[in-house]
Amino acid sequence: MKFIVTLFWSLAIGQVIGFLGAKLLAVQDSAVYATIVSVAFAVFIYLLGYVGVLPEKKEAE
Repeated sequence: MKFIVTLFWSLAIGQVIGFLGAKLLAVQDSAVYATIVSVAFAVFIYLLGYVGVLPEKKEAE
């Protein structure tokens, strides 16, 4: 479920950023390119959660 939510918001925000970037640079908007970059970014963020977060150490009593 967490991956689906991350993917959804990555796609939504990625499309907005792609649109705004295309308008600011005065180039044609490419929805396919923005989708590919958004999915790649979402997978990277999702995997970063597994690699970047260390498990808590349990102290021996």
